Amino acid sequence: MSTVIWVNYLKAGKVTSDESDKWAMYRFADKLDRICAGIGIRNLSDFHDITDAEANLADDLGVQEDATDTYTLMAEKGKWFEPD
Repeated sequence: MSTVIWVNYLKAGKVTSDESDKWAMYRFADKLDRICAGIGIRNLSDFHDITDAEANLADDLGVQEDATDTYTLMAEKGKWFEPD
């Protein structure tokens, strides 16, 4: 198992994603944050959300989640940001 970033969107309460791995954004997260700080914008890592990973870990540990799927869980409990 590896760690990657997916870009998800919440529109009208529904989560959508192209489900493609953005591995470079994870691999270079620290460097990208330094670039963001250098140009005075919000760090990209501020937008990272681990709701899906926590749900998958809970499944592995046998913990029951209330949501029927991880997209529903992310819509309800995930970190979402308005575009600037």
